[in-house]
Amino acid sequence: MAGNTAEASRFQFIRCGSDDVGDNPGGYIEEFAAGAALNVGDAVYVSAAQTVNKSAVAATVLGKIAGIVVGGTKTYMKAVDRKLDVGIQAAATSERVLVLKVGKYWVVSDAAITAGDIITPGTTTAGRVKTGTVTTDLAAGDTGRLLGNALEAAAGAAVVILASIYLH
Repeated sequence: MAGNTAEASRFQFIRCGSDDVGDNPGGYIEEFAAGAALNVGDAVYVSAAQTVNKSAVAATVLGKIAGIVVGGTKTYMKAVDRKLDVGIQAAATSERVLVLKVGKYWVVSDAAITAGDIITPGTTTAGRVKTGTVTTDLAAGDTGRLLGNALEAAAGAAVVILASIYLH
C-alpha cells in the first residue's frame, strides 16, 4: 500500500502529489474502535462509547451517524487515498478505525444514485449509502441520518462514487 495512503492525524488528512485536486479525497477525521470488521468506504454510526459499526437498519443509525471509514489498524493507521482500495479491510473487531467526519471521500452505493442527491446509510447492505429523501431525511428533522451529497452518479448497487461528507 506504499504510495496509496496519506498520513492521518486525529484532525485531518489531505492527499498530496496530484494535479487534479478536484476529486482528491480529504477532510477531518476521528479515531474510534471498530465494533465489527469494517472496510474502507463503509458508512458507520456510533454504536457504543468511542466505538463505530455499520448497519442496514435505519432505526439503528438514526441520530448516531459517525461518517465514512477511511483507514485503520489494517492500513497502518493511515487514510487510504486511492479509489481502487475502497472495500479493503480497515479494521477487525476492537481494532482502531479512522472515520471521516467532514470532507470528500468515496462511498459504495446501495442502489442507483444521481449526482447531487443527498445520501444516507443504505438499508439493503450495511456500510453502503443510498439516496435520501428531503421529506424523511432532511425536512422532517431526522438529524443524524444525513451523510452528505453524492458528487458522482451510481447506475446501481456496489458502485464506488465520490461524495461530499458533512454530517447532519
